[in-house]
Amino acid sequence: MDNIHIYPIFWSGGEAYFQFMKQMIDQAVYEIHLQTYIFDYDDTGKQILNALVNAANRGVNVYLVIDAYGSSDFINDAENELKSSTIQVKMFSPSFFKDFGYAGRRLHHKILCCDRKHTMVGGINISNKYRGYNTSEPWLDFGISFSNEISKDIASFCTIIFDKVFEVRYLKKNSVFKKKDLVVLQNDWLRGKNQIFNFYIHEIKKAKKEIIIVGAYFLPGFRMRQALKNAANRGVNVSIILTGISDVPLVRNATRFFYSFLFRHSIKVYEWKKSVLHGKVMLCDQQVLTVGSFNLNHLSQYGSLELNIACSNYTTVLAAHHTLLKNIMDSVQIKKESIINPFLRFNLFISFYLIRGMMILAMLKPFFRKKSKQKKVKTILL
Repeated sequence: MDNIHIYPIFWSGGEAYFQFMKQMIDQAVYEIHLQTYIFDYDDTGKQILNALVNAANRGVNVYLVIDAYGSSDFINDAENELKSSTIQVKMFSPSFFKDFGYAGRRLHHKILCCDRKHTMVGGINISNKYRGYNTSEPWLDFGISFSNEISKDIASFCTIIFDKVFEVRYLKKNSVFKKKDLVVLQNDWLRGKNQIFNFYIHEIKKAKKEIIIVGAYFLPGFRMRQALKNAANRGVNVSIILTGISDVPLVRNATRFFYSFLFRHSIKVYEWKKSVLHGKVMLCDQQVLTVGSFNLNHLSQYGSLELNIACSNYTTVLAAHHTLLKNIMDSVQIKKESIINPFLRFNLFISFYLIRGMMILAMLKPFFRKKSKQKKVKTILL
């Protein structure tokens, strides 16, 4: 595995991604951390689960954390395999109200870390959807794999999540690319982490020539819109790849609500229509890349645990740039004429405010938890 990872590898999901994931698990010697939002009990999920069971049976310590909402049926579906192995599995944030919708603080990141050396991070869940099956194209999503010293930090972070020891500061605040070409970025608003969002803003403000963003559930707030607007107004070529086929049609309509703003500032909009788009990537000036689980919306910024990798390795960034340019070529460029119909614009307006209201409701639990935590700290200080 060390020979394979000469430099970080940028992935676009599909069969090769899951084969590499299985290879990492098969070659693990003493420890595996796997944390994911969705773990489906389908052909892809069974293959990865079987690899984890085999690893545990040969003496590897396997720690699995899945989100209680995103993977609500997994424990029951995989009961026999889990009972026959020594895999240590936990559900993140179980809720009695899971059948009523997405609520509370969610584990949204997707991490595989083996032996504190080899790591995969991205937005790709464990499911046939992301691998492709029968005649269906895989959902378009991205990840990055690497073998270097920051894998130790990620393994420590995974241990803290598994053990629920949040009282410690679970990763040092990173100075971006301070003698490193890979940096771990976290978002966990409840615990005061906003590194991914701040990185987006910082790099957009720095960009001089080109910004490419892939946004699956693109619902940017005011600061993000202003940063993109200012970049475009100073001559930066801004291209955004959005979903033409969505697993949540209402969110797609809410995203299209922003098209008039983007067109007003000469930001190019492309829709990926070959499959569902689920990716979360930004690349600036062919110099810096960030990829992971973070969506440009309020749920990722305020409601979920997210983890991205920022990469400035020249070979990796160049490969990612080539991939994203191909994605643009395979997408459909959207023109402003497509949303001038007043009835359509009214529909997009309604969709946006419905989604916004639903997101506010979903974030109430983390919001009140943070307020409670701040009140306790204030009481102690007094």
